Amino acid sequence: MRISIAVIITGIFLSLTACKKQDHCQKPPKKDSTCDLMQSALINDSLSGDEPGLFSEYRKEYDNSGKVRKVVAGVYSLRLDDSVALLLTYKGSTIYMVDEKKPTDTFLIVTFDSHNRLQEMRSGNATISYFETTSFSYESGHLSGYLIRELFQYHVAYDGNGNVAHIYSNYDEVSEGLFFTYDYTVHAKRQWYTDHFPLNGVSNSVYLAQFLGWLPDLEPVNKRVYWKEIYNDVVDDSTSSVITERALTNHMYDSNGNLVSYRSGDAVYTRTWSCEAKATIASN
Repeated sequence: MRISIAVIITGIFLSLTACKKQDHCQKPPKKDSTCDLMQSALINDSLSGDEPGLFSEYRKEYDNSGKVRKVVAGVYSLRLDDSVALLLTYKGSTIYMVDEKKPTDTFLIVTFDSHNRLQEMRSGNATISYFETTSFSYESGHLSGYLIRELFQYHVAYDGNGNVAHIYSNYDEVSEGLFFTYDYTVHAKRQWYTDHFPLNGVSNSVYLAQFLGWLPDLEPVNKRVYWKEIYNDVVDDSTSSVITERALTNHMYDSNGNLVSYRSGDAVYTRTWSCEAKATIASN
């Protein structure tokens, strides 16, 4: 029997907000009213036959001081392929992220600059490398780009409201890359979009940094409603083509202004926040 996607989403929200002791629902012991993105998932309602597929993208666990002690991160290739658990150790302005199953293996060594901005995510000694060495650059107080494996330089451009409008690499023309469109009538406090992750230029390190809140400039101010990926025609370099595009609909926000779900293509993306209220506001 085909299961209603709305029923599944409702069930997930109830289970995530109701449980308190399970690891994947552990509340961060923060004393202020700030909201933190705890978990993200997607529900693909056309994955296999009549049964929808549920995938966890990311989730966090916290220590008694409120710091993130563990992240279970999705691994992207052409799709959400697998996940890996990382334990975090803090030493000054450096964070070491090690394999939970083999703590002697360091996946990433993360450093921050004097302004507490993410500076570098460097691959450690882990035999299997899920995450790429990536360095980050800033201009005029904003993230201006990131360099992956000292080879792929990505540039980030913003619109007048501070939303990410365009991301393209050093191998692209300025007219190519990812372009994002927003509804300027809707202002959201916190949003996180992941439906464009399994594309050209996949970077598990950049995605992980976004989930951990280390790249706040990539979090849009207004509601994102559309994106497209443009590249030149492989035969005629003078002709640009839309390779992939998505309209984003059915946005749901909680009473704190946090995005809790939206639809892109065949999937519904859900987010769980530590301050999530029961009441939600629908916006199509």
